Amino acid sequence: MRRLAVTRSAIERQLLVISEAAIRLDRLDPTAAPRLAPGVDWPGIRGIGNFIGHKYDDLDASILVDVVRNRLIGLRDACVRAVDTLEGE
Repeated sequence: MRRLAVTRSAIERQLLVISEAAIRLDRLDPTAAPRLAPGVDWPGIRGIGNFIGHKYDDLDASILVDVVRNRLIGLRDACVRAVDTLEGE
């Protein structure tokens, strides 16, 4: 049980970091993320950090499972393509 709690806490923390990075990028240039990585749910990424930070007791574990299993790989791939685009400019 303790191991599961530590794992969940680590996942939540890293999602907060990703969310905060998306928020900061949006503040710097609101067009950057959608331009460089279209198709990514940027509002959802920014919003999940707020949800985790303020409504953590209402966060259903199935949401975390969905994000980890189905969304992070796509986000990573989109970010790699964005970096490649920026390096080519």
